[in-house]
Amino acid sequence: MTDKEKRNVLTEIQQRVILAMEDEYMPVSKIIDLSGANSTAVLRAVDKLIKIGILEEKREETFPRRRLIRLTNKGRIIREKLREIYDLIDKGV
Repeated sequence: MTDKEKRNVLTEIQQRVILAMEDEYMPVSKIIDLSGANSTAVLRAVDKLIKIGILEEKREETFPRRRLIRLTNKGRIIREKLREIYDLIDKGV
């Protein structure tokens, strides 16, 4: 396997999750709503994005202990690049 084949490639759902993210911690339920994808797909995408350092999570201390997710610095850069790419596509350039 070449280095290029080993690279992480963002799936459509992962891209939708990244683009749905705000700068502050968000509950997973809000990410599911904003991404417009099914909950199982979003949960898998979130777990993978945490694993590769694009998202980070914390758990609330009080009941109910929700999973709160936010972009890392790397994730914010990727979100901006994705927005730029989609802006170019929308403009037809």
